[in-house]
Amino acid sequence: GSGKTQVTMRFCEQALERGERPLLLCFNRPLRDQRADMAPEGVTVDTYHGFCKTQAERVGVEIDFKKSEEEGFWRDIQEQLLGATLAGAPKFDCLVVDEGQDFKADWYVILQMFLADDSTQLWLEDPLQNLRGTDPVELPGFVTYRESANFRTPISIAGFIKGTLESEFEQRNLLPGLGVALYDYEEPPEIESILQRRILELSKVGFKPEDIAIVSCRGTQSTALAETVQIGRHKLRKFTGKYDANNNQIYTEGELRFETIFRFKGQQAPCVILVDLDESIKKSDWSTGILYCAMTRPTVRLELIVQKDCPWLETFQENIDQE
Repeated sequence: GSGKTQVTMRFCEQALERGERPLLLCFNRPLRDQRADMAPEGVTVDTYHGFCKTQAERVGVEIDFKKSEEEGFWRDIQEQLLGATLAGAPKFDCLVVDEGQDFKADWYVILQMFLADDSTQLWLEDPLQNLRGTDPVELPGFVTYRESANFRTPISIAGFIKGTLESEFEQRNLLPGLGVALYDYEEPPEIESILQRRILELSKVGFKPEDIAIVSCRGTQSTALAETVQIGRHKLRKFTGKYDANNNQIYTEGELRFETIFRFKGQQAPCVILVDLDESIKKSDWSTGILYCAMTRPTVRLELIVQKDCPWLETFQENIDQE
């Protein structure tokens, strides 16, 4: 909520005004799709993996990213993509990296092959949202600017985040918001019934289904809602893991959005309901990062559905103003 998106778009606009070719790269596909809808015509928007795939296809090479953790993988990719640059792949005058805390040093080295010698570069990252434990990329020669302002989170949610996570940021959103609410349960099957009641109550105060995002603090396969297709009378809109012929993500048909925090980071919704806050969310730096990222997604209302065995439950209760 610090204004990175606005900075990104203005940076790209200025590059286009100078007659330059901008490249905007994101870490994950949902953020890439969102940025592509916002970016002015003339900006190439992609994920890092998608960009590599496109360039490799220029020289008839197919990249198997499932092997990306194998030793020497990125070195081999670098050699293959060098062939793409020799085959006339375009050089970009301007590079913007969004969510840079998720990028790896090897990736940055490879990207240099596709940049003009005098390219301008903007690297945006938030260390508090480094959910994958990726080592920081060294950026010699960069001018660094740090911003602690939060324009997204309303006052009533910001106070809860600061108290719960002992985090500090400059509160720049002066709207009150509708606060935070907590609902606990004992067994995972109870989550659906709680969600059904909450969606109904939220609709009574004006939230439409498309205003609400149900966000899991776990992965796609490990969430308690992995097999859930409907909450009450509302079908869930979930990513199927598949793509159409134009490489667009395929979602199930539904009006109530469900995502994991790993896919939802960088995005927002008026109301966010966090689920899978269970015994697996230990009190650790990693979990604090997960919670910070998740709790800063809503613009109006935050709700937590928490298992009674969750180590954070008491801390949540101490910092919440229950209605």
